[in-house]
Parts: sequence; C-alpha cells; structure tokens
Amino acid sequence: MSNNKTEYSYYIKVKNESARKRLGFPFAFWWKTDNSETAALARLTVSMLDAGFEPTDFAKPVRVNFPVVNELPPEGSFDTTLCQKYELGGEDGKTFMLIPGAPATDAHDEKTEECADNAGTEESGTQDTDNQPSKHQLTVVATLPFRHRVLAQYIGDGEYLYHVDTDQKKEIACLEMDTQNTTVQNLILAAENVEPFKKAIEHDIHKVVNAYKQVFPVDGKVPELCTTIQFFKEWFSAEHINRGLLVKEWAERLRNKPAPAIKPEPPEVNVSDVNRPERPRRSEKPTHRTINYELACGFCENLDLNNLRPAMEFAKRIIAEDREDWKRMSMTVGIIPDIKGYDRQTIIDLVRKAPKAVHNGNPELRRVWCESFLAVHGVRDPDWYEYVPDNAPTTHEENTARLRKAGKCLRDIEAGRFQCDEEKPQPSGAMADEPATPETMEPDTTEHHQDAQPLNAQSQIDAAYQKKLAELHEARNNIPPKNPVDFGKQLAAARGEYVEGISDPNDPKWVHNDYSASNQDEAADDKGQEKACNTCGKTGRGNCPDCGTVMGDATYKETFGVEKSDDCQEKDQDIPEKDDSPQQTNNEDAQHSNSANETDHTSNTIDKMNGHHEKESTSQTWTHLMVALKTMGTNPDAPIVSIAAILFDPQTGEIGGAIFYVVISLVNAMESGAVPDGETIERWLQQSGEARSALLVDQRFLVDALLQLREFINEHSDEKLIQVWGNGAIFDNVILRRSYERLGIPCPWRLYNDRDIRTIVELGKAIGYDARNDIAFEGERHNALDDARHQAKYVSAIWQKLIPNQADF
Repeated sequence: MSNNKTEYSYYIKVKNESARKRLGFPFAFWWKTDNSETAALARLTVSMLDAGFEPTDFAKPVRVNFPVVNELPPEGSFDTTLCQKYELGGEDGKTFMLIPGAPATDAHDEKTEECADNAGTEESGTQDTDNQPSKHQLTVVATLPFRHRVLAQYIGDGEYLYHVDTDQKKEIACLEMDTQNTTVQNLILAAENVEPFKKAIEHDIHKVVNAYKQVFPVDGKVPELCTTIQFFKEWFSAEHINRGLLVKEWAERLRNKPAPAIKPEPPEVNVSDVNRPERPRRSEKPTHRTINYELACGFCENLDLNNLRPAMEFAKRIIAEDREDWKRMSMTVGIIPDIKGYDRQTIIDLVRKAPKAVHNGNPELRRVWCESFLAVHGVRDPDWYEYVPDNAPTTHEENTARLRKAGKCLRDIEAGRFQCDEEKPQPSGAMADEPATPETMEPDTTEHHQDAQPLNAQSQIDAAYQKKLAELHEARNNIPPKNPVDFGKQLAAARGEYVEGISDPNDPKWVHNDYSASNQDEAADDKGQEKACNTCGKTGRGNCPDCGTVMGDATYKETFGVEKSDDCQEKDQDIPEKDDSPQQTNNEDAQHSNSANETDHTSNTIDKMNGHHEKESTSQTWTHLMVALKTMGTNPDAPIVSIAAILFDPQTGEIGGAIFYVVISLVNAMESGAVPDGETIERWLQQSGEARSALLVDQRFLVDALLQLREFINEHSDEKLIQVWGNGAIFDNVILRRSYERLGIPCPWRLYNDRDIRTIVELGKAIGYDARNDIAFEGERHNALDDARHQAKYVSAIWQKLIPNQADF
C-alpha cells in the first residue's frame, strides 16, 4: 500500500427541490486525507450515514478544489453549514468563493478585519471608506438574462427597476426555480414565446409586466398559458395610446366571465349527431373474402348494423348455397380496383339500396350502379384506407362534374330509364342467336339536383317513351320459357352418342353412304407405299395413340368372334369407313343390332380402334378442362403466379379453340394470405430466362384472375358438369380451390369433378404405354400454357388406349 496520501474534498449536492426543502440546505461538504479516492468515497458514505442522512437524497459527489478558509470543517465530518457562507465559483467552477454580503460569524475573521482596518487607519491617518466591503452590490437589470429581466420588473411593485441588489437577485432566482408558482411560470413561458416581447426594451418590459399584473392579479384565478400569450400579442400589436384601453377591456372581460368550475356551461347538443347511428368499424384489414361476406349481409332483411352476428350466419348460408343474386353482385364488385378502401356500411348499402333491376339486370347496369354509388355515397374506411395516387380529377370543377354525372346515373337507374337496362324487342325475322340492338336515347340535358325525385314525380317521360316501354314489357312477357337442360343427354352426347335434339343429324359421322369403291381404290394405293405416322414418325406399328393398337389379337377375337386379318392389322393407322369382309359384317350385324335400332345407325362396318382422333366432337358443352399452375410453393396456400386452362375432349383428342392464360402478381398473391416456399423459389431461379420473364409480363391481381377463370368456365361449360384435370391429387386443383376459398369466391367446379393426371398416367404405364414421355413436348417447358397443352395431349392418348370408342362396338 502506498504511503502517499492526498487530500480529497467533495461537493455533495442535494438531489432535488423537495429534498432541499426537507433537509434545509442546498449542498454538503466533506474532506479527508487518504491513500486513494476509492477509500475516500467509501469513508464519505459512512460519514453521511453517521450524520443521519440517506445517500438517496444526494447526487453523486463531485471532487472540488480544497478550500482555504477559516471555517473549514473538521476532517472526515459531513458538514452542512459551509453552504451558508460559500458557493462554488471561480474560473473552473470548482473553487469555493465567499457569498457577497455574507456575515462574518467567526471571531478570527472579526479580529482580522479589525486589524486590517486599524492598520489602514494608522498608515494613512484617515479612514478609507472606499476599502470597506459593501453589503449591497448593485447589478444593472439590462445585463441580466432575459428571464431575470422580466422577473426584476415583476418584483418591482409597479416601480421601474434599473438596478437590483443581492437580495433582489436571490428573490429573482427563487421565483425562477419555483415551479409551483403557476402565475410566474406562465409569465416566463409566454414572454419567451412572443417575439416582440423578446425584442422589447426595459421600459416596454416594465409596462407589459405591470399590465399583466393588472389583468391577472396574484390573488385571482391563475391564467392559462394560451390566454397569457394572446394577451401579450394583442398588447404589443396595439398602438401605444390604446394599450391602456386594452388592459381595461381585458380586466373587465375576465372579471365578468363566469367561473366554469362553479357554473359550467351546458354543452351544445347536435340533434343530427345524436340521431345518426355510429358506422360499423372493422377489426381487421378488409380482403375480398370479407367484402363478399359483407355483400351477403346486405341481402339480409332484418339487418342490424350494430349487431352483425345474425346477418353473418345468413351470409354464410347464402354463400354456401351459391345464390345467383349474391354471385352476380360479388363478380361486379370484385373488379372495382379500390373497393377495399371503403368502409363496411358502404359495402352493405351497395346491396341494400340497389333497385331490383340492378340485381336482376345485365352486368353493365350493375357496374354503373356500383361505381356511381361509391362516387356519391361511398365513405372511406377510417381505419384501413391506404391512399394510392391515381389519375382522378384534381380540380373542383372536375370533381363536381364527376359527382353530378354519378348522381344522374343513380337517379336514372332508380327511375328505370337507364340505357343499358332496356332492350328492343327483336323483329320476327331476326335469328335467336343475334344480340338485341340497344335502344338509342337522347342525352338528358335537364339540370338535376342532388336529391333524387320520387317516382311519381317523373313528369319528364313523354308519351312516346311510355309507349316504347309498354311494348318492351309486352315483348318480354311473350318470350317462351327455355327448355330445362337434361344433363344426362348432354353427357351422352359428350361421350359420342347420338342424342335427338342435341346431335347434328347432318354430321358426316351419322350419315352412312356406300364408300366401298373409293375405299378399295385408296386401299390399293396404300399397299404400294406405307404412310408414316404424324406423331411418332414410324412407318410400322408404333407405340403412340395414333398408330398403336388398343386391343390385342385375343381380345379382338373374344370381342368380335373372328381372327384379326393381316390386312386390317397393317392398316390400323387408317380409318376406312367399311370393311369388305362378309364374315365381319355378319358378326357386326349380329352383335350390334340393338344398338343400331336405338341410334338409327345402319352401318355394316367396324371402325378401327384408333378412330378417336378422326372424329370431331359434336358436344355443345365442354366437360373436360385441363389446368396447369405455376406457383412459388407446394403447400395448399402456395402463391399462384400463372394459370393456364384448356378445354379438351379426351375421347376424340380435340382441343378447344378457347384458351385461358393469365399471369398473377406475386406480391398481390402473398397479400391475400399465400405462403411461399424457399425451395420452390430457388428452383425457379434455375429455370430458363424465357420461363422466368414470362411471369413478369401483364400481371394481374389474384382476385381478377380467379373471377376471369370462373367466367371462362361458365361461358364454355357448366359448373356442375365441368371436370377439372390437375397434375397431382394435392397440387393444382387443391391450390386453386384453396385460393378461391381464401378470397371468399365460390369454386367454379364441384369437388367430385376433380381429376388427377398422375393416376391416369400410372394406368397407362400399367399396360405398357408411357404417353407422357413418348409424345414430344412442344413449346417452352415450365410455361403454364405449354404444359396444359402437353398434358391434354397425353391424357387424351391414354384415355383412348384405356377406353374403347363406343362406335367400335
């Protein structure tokens, strides 16, 4: 341990104002000669506790210069009296300086002063008064800080102070630190927030402070800060001659103002706000699924906007039933871009206030109604609305014109005179397939007001319009009802059977003439040169659906009772209408007489097994849809980035001319709740540039793509009939159906019509036929549309291998 000891002196400040008032002193002093500062601080804490004080009442000790004074306390004692005569000061702020005007209580100091005075007298012969220390040192107010300048005039009791002495400075400092004196604190804060006050000279500060004391007396009510700031602004902005009148007006106004705590004023009651019910709020961010439920709630007759639970049960029921009126409104509202920005009551009123013609009319009428209603009566969601800049009108005139046009459309729809809701009766010579010509109407130039007129006040409709309207209703009433659809007949026609009323009797398939002579000539020409297959390129018997045989010799003999001739086996690739073998003719007549009587088919020939590819489908409704998805995951909630769908007939191999292909925004798909998969994304990054770039062109929202696919299915088929083929039992169909459920849109096919491609591929491999690899892939791999085409081809080929054509029996 070192023997070099050092003197440690510490200034210990009381922590806060409440502690200072409780203890009665602002700081304490302690000093000790010790070997290290750590030991000195430890002994300081012990001394503090011995003196009866708690360390929590003091701030951290600060080491200062050792004081050279006669009142130095004993070493190691916790002193609280040194603060009465000394304070920290000096150039470094760590030296104890005698407080000016402090009394000398020590006898040694008195003797020292007396000796000094006597020495001065004896030396000079006269007493020098200038050398005596003054107890009242004066300070010019203009040299003080701004706050002290204001408070100096405040303590002047109406007199202008040019100097302040030491006692007045102490009083000013105490007022500045007294946070409980609200009147003084508001005076200081208001002065610092009024710019003319901060730039005022001393005489103006004196006048405005006295005016403040007159308007807001000390014994009166404490003024508010904003009121004080307003008074100062008015005082400095008024002319000098008018400032006295301003003070009297303010004093009179505050004197006659009733105290709100004694007699509170009754609040104003707005009758319209009381009678207006609060609009329902959403607890979560709106999606297309929740909007569909809100639309369904609008169809509930006993709807209570403050209690939507009963209406929600009703909404779930009609969505499960797939009601047509709700489905039409859902498809119309789903294509509005910013529909999720409106609140819940707007969506519900969109259905409740719509006329009957809107629910039963054409899509254009519903679209105009929805857009006009949202423009006039739509209220943005205060909790979930996100502003998106667009090209909407920005000027007041453009907005006014847009609202007036929307209001006119609403009145026209309610009055039943909207243009797209009316159709001309077709002339007798017009074909049933031709669309009706819409009736042209002159633009309505009459000025309309915002309030819609009642129906019985529509005096603008002339007699000619009423006559046309009556003719339209009469023509609609005379339209014969449509025959009910027999789905059994449609399925029979789809299988290739002849059905009266659906199949075309003039189709070459059902017309059987004698082409034996021409067929014999063609057969003779074919013997000289064998034809190459268009699919596999072989001239012999290949293994593709175009040139391979479906039945073996044993099956053929068991079915038809005859051996398969070599000539017939060699020409399996062709499709002759007749066979010259009389034995086969007799067998065919014997076995298929019943079928011929039912279908009026009198052919005496047997078609080849591969005749599927030559027949043309006569079905009016497609029943098979091939779907191919491209996703960023393999789970049921994977985000879909592209959808391709192709109509096809696996029995004939025909592919419909109408195709469906859409690219979906990955960001929008994930916003709907889809969950991506990292491994799938990495696999996509390894694909070709063409496949990746195809996912970034002409992107659509997921809800738009799903609604368009539903319209595509309803246009070319029926939701109860369509059979949807997907690659995998838990992939394409499941992900697509889950996307519909996530957005609250009914799935456009039935669950029992799901078909799996991999199952039929395995069935083909079981008989030794791998069509997926045998048929060449055309197009770009991992492109949804090219994949759908390829899948339709090899599914049709396997189908025809497994299921013989009905015309072959």
